[in-house]
Amino acid sequence: MTVDGQTRTLWTTASSADAILADAAPLGSAVSLAADRSSSRDELTPLVSRARNVVVTVDGTTREVAARPGQDARAILEAAGISVHPSTA
Repeated sequence: MTVDGQTRTLWTTASSADAILADAAPLGSAVSLAADRSSSRDELTPLVSRARNVVVTVDGTTREVAARPGQDARAILEAAGISVHPSTA
């Protein structure tokens, strides 16, 4: 997680990115979350609990991507036409 430009590692039991960001909001004015890159899990935790746009940066290009409830990072990226290798999802 990045808080006001500083990388921080935080542990949470939150079940979605929405909840993580809401919990972390009091830590600073600019909070962002990096997707988990673990290849040890077959399924990733859904990122959003309601439809919303998420900001994705790939190879230095940033764009908004529509995310549906229940989608994990892999599904959101693939729906945006971004190839995801199993070891980077």
